[in-house]
Amino acid sequence: MQPLMSPIDYEARTRAGHRADNETARGSSEQTPLLQYRFPRGNDHVNAATVIVVGCLLFVLLSGAIIGMYLLLIQIQSENIVPPVDTPHYVRRSDWAISGTLKNRSSSLTRLSTSTTDCVVVLQTDTGSCDDIPTCAEFIEEMEYQMPNHALPYNYIITNEGDAYEYLGWQPSDYVPNRTSFVFAFIGNYTYTPPTRRQIFVTKSIIDELLNNEHLAKNYTIVGKDLKDLKYLTNDPGNINKEVDMLMFVILTRMYSNFTEAMTHM
Repeated sequence: MQPLMSPIDYEARTRAGHRADNETARGSSEQTPLLQYRFPRGNDHVNAATVIVVGCLLFVLLSGAIIGMYLLLIQIQSENIVPPVDTPHYVRRSDWAISGTLKNRSSSLTRLSTSTTDCVVVLQTDTGSCDDIPTCAEFIEEMEYQMPNHALPYNYIITNEGDAYEYLGWQPSDYVPNRTSFVFAFIGNYTYTPPTRRQIFVTKSIIDELLNNEHLAKNYTIVGKDLKDLKYLTNDPGNINKEVDMLMFVILTRMYSNFTEAMTHM
């Protein structure tokens, strides 16, 4: 049993204990001063310059993403402007010819040639346009009657819709003096407006067939007459194929004077 402590002794002992604790705490603070040191804190608000820099970076990234999506959309649309033309839509001469004479001549005119031609001529009929067999047949008949021998030098006559009306077929034409050629006539007038993309695609398809069947030399020459956006290319069919694949011809010059000059050098 512990002896009883008077209130005076208890108070004195309590004060002594408090003094000892204070001395111990003060000693530890002197030995480890960093534990009691509080580093000064910066401004809690974000610097305005940082906000501006981050905002600019986000704007650049967002703009790049938008531009990329826009260019991708343009590319997709450009690839889907015109459905691909796998094979030309041929209208045989026997299907459109009106007179019996023309029907009887068709078999001899459309026979396949065994020779190789190295010249392709693309020109316009300089007439109105047509989109069905009866109307186009009338145009062709009228053009025939205007010729001295009532015969056209065209292999195929191409409409706006891409229909290829057979005339000479794959039999080379004598349109170019002293030289055989394949002649494609676009129905209509394209002096100020370019031919339609379907006309271009169908013409390219027929040219590809002529190349595959070796009726046209690989180093063939293309001559254009009175057509807007058609360039004269010599011994470089690769360029014309690239232009067709891009759905357009690149204009270098008007062909009125150049066509006559080209004919004299052949």
